[in-house]
Amino acid sequence: MEEETQPEVQPEPTCCGKKCRVAKVIIAIVILALIALTAYGFVKYFQASSEVEELRMELNEAVEEIDELSAGNVEAEEETQTIEFVQGLQMDIPAEWEVLEITEDEVVIQTATDPYVITETITIAEHELDGSDFYVDQGEKVIIYGIACAPSMGCYRLDVDGQGYEMNWPIVESTEPAPENLDGVWFPEANFTTDDIIEILKTIR
Repeated sequence: MEEETQPEVQPEPTCCGKKCRVAKVIIAIVILALIALTAYGFVKYFQASSEVEELRMELNEAVEEIDELSAGNVEAEEETQTIEFVQGLQMDIPAEWEVLEITEDEVVIQTATDPYVITETITIAEHELDGSDFYVDQGEKVIIYGIACAPSMGCYRLDVDGQGYEMNWPIVESTEPAPENLDGVWFPEANFTTDDIIEILKTIR
């Protein structure tokens, strides 16, 4: 009786040699790529966070500067005084100016004491507006027109809510001595300018 022969079991093929090494290399490359992408994402995240923080700091600085400027404007507004003259008109002048006298048609102001005493006598009177004067500027309640006059710091016609006035800012009086060997006309120096006058006139109401 013949013995039965069992079929030989073939071993399962395994990854070996060059193929196995190539597979391992590919897997390693994929893992490294994933690690690199993750690291790149973290770097970008931290960069973005840093940029956001810088922008936040710049915004805070800008807000502080705005606050300082606003405070400066408030202080500037507070450095004035209001005077009342003809027919209840009001005008804001620098706080350091001293009002010496107010009459029906004049406002006498001492604008400086050092190094010289400077006095300005402003005259004002009602005047009909005829539209012939040139426009200069305007405030909330007043339209300012210029008129020719000399010698003077400035002459103006004012339209205050439809009522006309004429105001003259003559050459100042001062304790400043005239130059030696003076040959010609001389006027003392004022401590304010025409632009300053315009800003004051814009406050009339």
